[in-house]
Amino acid sequence: MNQKEMYIKVINPTTLRGWKVRVKVEEKHNIKSFKQSPTKLQSLILTDSKGSQTQASIWGKDIGRLDNRLKENKEYYISNAIIKAIPPQYQYLGHPYDWRISASTVIEECPMDDQNTITTTYEFTPFSDFSKYLGKGIAISKNDKLYILN
Repeated sequence: MNQKEMYIKVINPTTLRGWKVRVKVEEKHNIKSFKQSPTKLQSLILTDSKGSQTQASIWGKDIGRLDNRLKENKEYYISNAIIKAIPPQYQYLGHPYDWRISASTVIEECPMDDQNTITTTYEFTPFSDFSKYLGKGIAISKNDKLYILN
């Protein structure tokens, strides 16, 4: 089946199979363990060529299978990840869906001569403006830790 290349913002849980998105791995977080469960999680942030971002996650045994496949600052075509809604209190990119990457997700590295087409865009907030965001549940990521301004 020919896959139509799409963008992060149009992929949702009702999107039919056959989609493909070119993304850059912006961040690849350390593997997290949970006290009450043997399950492990690795989170990623993916960006497309329009600057849209989504949270992505790799769970359990898939972490070992995929750990060396996805590298920070590299571009890939990803297709057929499982798309799940993120509860609002865990959304920190403004995009309501998480891409669950598993062994059945198709991941193709973009050729080296075709890398660096997705640029990173930063939006900075002056420190003096932080008080405006208190109580709004804004997330700040620093040194692989997530802080919520409440």
